[in-house]
Amino acid sequence: MKKVILLISMFLMAGILFFLLHSSPERALRTKVFLLGYPKAALTSEIVDYTYLNINFDEKNHSGYTFTAPQ
Repeated sequence: MKKVILLISMFLMAGILFFLLHSSPERALRTKVFLLGYPKAALTSEIVDYTYLNINFDEKNHSGYTFTAPQ
């Protein structure tokens, strides 16, 4: 019974952690860059909206983000 409770609590904590790291597009982008091996860029860079030249991008109601140069 203890193993089942431990397993359920581990899955619950993993789900909460996933939700916190992906609760906004900016956090998801920072998490991805951090896990790729660029912690300084993930923690210090500013994230701005990226404007595309493709007109179909706006028609599909999408948005893009990009990092500024890390400090």
